[in-house]
Amino acid sequence: MPNLAIIPARRDSGRIKDRNVHLFAGRPLVLYTIAAVLKSNQFDTVLVTSDSDEVLEIAATVTDSRLKSEKRNRDLTTDTATVLDVVNEVVSRYAASGESFDRVGQFLPTAPFRTSADIVKAVKRLDPGVDSVVSVAEYEFPPQLALSHDADNMLHACDPSDPFGTNRTRSKDYPKRFHPNGAIYVSWWKSFLVHRNFFKGKVASYYMPRKLSLNIEDDLDVIVGEAALEFYGIEMDLAAGSGPTG
Repeated sequence: MPNLAIIPARRDSGRIKDRNVHLFAGRPLVLYTIAAVLKSNQFDTVLVTSDSDEVLEIAATVTDSRLKSEKRNRDLTTDTATVLDVVNEVVSRYAASGESFDRVGQFLPTAPFRTSADIVKAVKRLDPGVDSVVSVAEYEFPPQLALSHDADNMLHACDPSDPFGTNRTRSKDYPKRFHPNGAIYVSWWKSFLVHRNFFKGKVASYYMPRKLSLNIEDDLDVIVGEAALEFYGIEMDLAAGSGPTG
């Protein structure tokens, strides 16, 4: 049975204008995700959904029969609409038309360091004993040491143990904590139809190191990301000088 990949790419998202078509290492950001998903050969249908004509035009340059693109419904382009809303709409529409898949995946264009090899390994983690697999990275700073400040700019510990007041501020005293890095979300189709969420049921992790977990949210991320490519010698599925074919 075939598998479905969804690449949601809004026009106005993040702190960079038209972020998903912003040039990163010489290529539009969304192309890195398209290339990685296609090269993984894990998905028979790869759907780019966007409210941006420019994103759809870029997707149309990719010569791979598995890649499809569509203009997103207007009610899914509001500030309150979430990526999960988009995925649920697509899944519901396919299910209503009688189409069925083995797996469904979500891949955010803001995570260009995820490679086809990562996708293959994450899909292999989706065994019969789990409902979903989500890629994660380690927090660089213990979340237990987070602070908040009120309207008067007074600081307060977020953790009830008050680590600063009790002088427990050494990072190594706290267990590692992880967060989704936005790169890979994959679920069994039947599980997603039930849970409508990648984080419900039994969820396995696919760990990715920090240097491969950078998300492109603003201009600084572009600068840091391009420097990381050069410094670490990271090999991506879409090289700066390659064509946009799948």
